[in-house]
Amino acid sequence: MTYNRLLDSAAQIITSEGLEGLNTNAVASAAGINVSTLYGYFSDKYALMAGLLERFQSTQLAMAEMELASNPDKSQRVERLIDGVLEVILEAPWVLSLNDALLASPRLEPLREASLQQTTDLLIAQLDAGADGPDIPASQQQASYRLLLEMYLSGLRLIVKAEPEQREQLVVEFKCLINSYLNNYR
Repeated sequence: MTYNRLLDSAAQIITSEGLEGLNTNAVASAAGINVSTLYGYFSDKYALMAGLLERFQSTQLAMAEMELASNPDKSQRVERLIDGVLEVILEAPWVLSLNDALLASPRLEPLREASLQQTTDLLIAQLDAGADGPDIPASQQQASYRLLLEMYLSGLRLIVKAEPEQREQLVVEFKCLINSYLNNYR
């Protein structure tokens, strides 16, 4: 419970004050615990960000695995995954700030790379392009899904930052873009 309370407090601080406001003292105070207790779980603010990423990613990967395994309509499952992730990000704006930190901090780069590799591996395993589509070498699958993930993250950022009246059309175009790309491998 304490671990999750600390992560929830870190997410609230990032949402309200940005990454500039994130520090161990602020998180401990917001969680209502002593900072020395926080250090029993997290060594510094980077460890807090890593914990947030791991928690978010495990939730997202579980959602993706369930959708990919249960929905045979390839285009529909892409659309549903996009809708699900957008819903989460719109409710938890700290996710974009965390992604910015992962891009900006050399210390967090290995964490970002590991996260993207785990997601790439999941996509390759679940989508198995060679099963009913063209036979694609493993190195090309790695490259194509990694590129797709980078496009996906950029597209999500654009959509979330857009004005609400523009967001709907961007979502339609984004789904079309992702499905069009994937159709090369189906």
